[in-house]
Amino acid sequence: MTEFSLRACMRANANPIHMTRAIEKAKISRLGMNVYDTKVSDIPEGRIEWYLWHRGKCIVWRHSILGWIVTDMSEIGWDINGYPNAWRPVFETDIKGLSIPDRLTEDDDCIAFYDCLDYTMMRSAILYYCDDYADVRETIRTQVFNQKTPMVAIVGDPKIKSKVKNFFIRLADNAKMLFIDRSVKDSVETLDINPVYNVESLYQYSKALESEMFEFCGIDSKDAYQKKERLIVDEQEGNDEELNYLLADGLKSRQRSVDKCIEKGLTASVEIQKLVRPIAEDELMGGNTESEDGDT
Repeated sequence: MTEFSLRACMRANANPIHMTRAIEKAKISRLGMNVYDTKVSDIPEGRIEWYLWHRGKCIVWRHSILGWIVTDMSEIGWDINGYPNAWRPVFETDIKGLSIPDRLTEDDDCIAFYDCLDYTMMRSAILYYCDDYADVRETIRTQVFNQKTPMVAIVGDPKIKSKVKNFFIRLADNAKMLFIDRSVKDSVETLDINPVYNVESLYQYSKALESEMFEFCGIDSKDAYQKKERLIVDEQEGNDEELNYLLADGLKSRQRSVDKCIEKGLTASVEIQKLVRPIAEDELMGGNTESEDGDT
């Protein structure tokens, strides 16, 4: 899939399908980077989540001159169980005049962060949904455009073509009354193109795709085909359980790294953003939250 950033599309005046894909990708990325709130002292807020969304991984490490920083990385060593245990820093920009170590381990004040427990970057994979979404939205655009289908007149006699043309011009000008020769009536027939129109169902399908993208991020989303209150209890609970597993995977992966940061003397924390799913963390812990008056 070719990448089209929103900024690049706007500069290049890209075609609509590329622009639609870029807009949806930008929206999903903004949401995805704000599902978790991961904080580590000395690291700019939001930077770790930026790397975990766009790269699926990063390392927080202590540079001899810059101090604690966060960068992209590549794995260069694995333990007996196949888990990464050595990394090489990768900078986003060319760093001149600074020494960059070829190999870092946890003994070198280096902590690796991964988006998922299995070291993959599954959340970013949802961007592939953007291709399908853009195709559906472009189909909607095409169908709406086709509703502008002009009247097509088939003229049998070339001599009256100008009369027919003038008739349609006056018709387009909202003329209150039109007079035509009978010869025009007898020599002209119209072609009914009859364009397909199922925009409503296509729109519902596009919202279903978007809903899948949201839920892949761990964001609770209303079902595109039916409201939540219309879902049976088992369906709703199954959806909630799936969301919680997705959220738990990312939370546990980050918490593991945060704990290592704390062991190194850094102030660090991670939590699920409250606006994403207010009860998620309580559910993940397997308990209920009770208010002071005993209500659950």
